[in-house]
Amino acid sequence: MKWFLPRVAHRLLTGQLQELVDVMAPAVVLIVDAGGVAPAALASVHGLELVA
Repeated sequence: MKWFLPRVAHRLLTGQLQELVDVMAPAVVLIVDAGGVAPAALASVHGLELVA
């Protein structure tokens, strides 16, 4: 698990989005919390296509 977060962060910061999608599970769930600072999704987002 130690390798996962640094790889995800690197792919996000360098724009390697296809490589990021390649490591996501098909049933991925995105949960957003902006801490009240910015607008965020009100409900979790389910599925690879919607999260990507």
